[in-house]
Amino acid sequence: ERPPCPAMVRQTRQLIHWWLHELRFAAAAAVHSWRHSPEWPLLAVSKLLLASSALHWLGYRLARFGLIFAPTEWEGRTGWRKPMLFGVSNAMVFGALAKGLAAQSVMPRATSAHAAAWSTAVEVAVITVQSWRGQPSHFNTSTRVDAALYAAKLTGVTILGVVCLATAAGCVLRCHHTSAPDRAALRCGLLLLSCAVLVGFGQVAYGHSLLPRADSEITEQECRRVTVDVAGAPCYEVYGGALLKILHFVPLHSTEPLLLLSWASVRAGRSERQSLRSVHHAAAGLALLTLASAWQVARAGKLSLPGLARLDLEPPAALMVVAGTLAVLLAFGEVALAPLGPGMARLATTSRKKGWRFK
Repeated sequence: ERPPCPAMVRQTRQLIHWWLHELRFAAAAAVHSWRHSPEWPLLAVSKLLLASSALHWLGYRLARFGLIFAPTEWEGRTGWRKPMLFGVSNAMVFGALAKGLAAQSVMPRATSAHAAAWSTAVEVAVITVQSWRGQPSHFNTSTRVDAALYAAKLTGVTILGVVCLATAAGCVLRCHHTSAPDRAALRCGLLLLSCAVLVGFGQVAYGHSLLPRADSEITEQECRRVTVDVAGAPCYEVYGGALLKILHFVPLHSTEPLLLLSWASVRAGRSERQSLRSVHHAAAGLALLTLASAWQVARAGKLSLPGLARLDLEPPAALMVVAGTLAVLLAFGEVALAPLGPGMARLATTSRKKGWRFK
């Protein structure tokens, strides 16, 4: 006969099942509400982007094994990383953007949603088409077709960036249609997203300043180099030993985990004050991670995802990464375990109605 599971293991399993159950129902309700809101274009394009990313991932795996498609690469200016990850990343941003537009009262919701959604669809479409053609999508003006596609892509990303900045300003100035923890999550997260947008705009300006001119002896091939663990990284991605896209990526998806933390804290039966504290702690941690990346870039030091994981950074940046990571993990850990605490009785009643029961 199988011995009974220890109480701690049993409670942990029940806690995980309960959170998954709550998350599933909350996600379904959020998508239903999103579908019938003025921000519906963001949901429609998100579905297209995620479907495209899934199909490209399948195609990439087949190409790796020499099936159907010609052999291809993941990284590089013509790699398949961009059409796959850009779709997933923009779909995630759209979730935060829809929540922010619904909460603020400065920007016109429907107009902003349409502008952001369809401009992004154009941007990702250009990136995808250029990958199919085996041509770079960034800073490629070698032919008239490439120049026109690049201009369309740049226009799309500019419109999305402006909508993100305006939505962040709206949430800071007039954010009344949501709870206090969600307000804090939106304000902190969208401000960090704005940092990512500004870094992206700066990267565009930096890249154009490095493009070979007609009167220059520097060729594009000479502009490439091997650095920060990325083979053949184009020069517009590199500043000293830093990979600039990391500084863009680190704050880019701050809003989504903060909103998730806000929802989870309230759902776990914690007070508004406790929820606000957790959101602020996690936001401070994410801000520290962004500051650490900015420190490395400003000093032209090493900056890459493997480097962040190994703390291969200057001491101040390494301390910020450690402190920021701990702040985020502690905030999420505190909320995740909250249903096992004093507030468990009320949650247990709710859970029994849905078929879940804590012991």
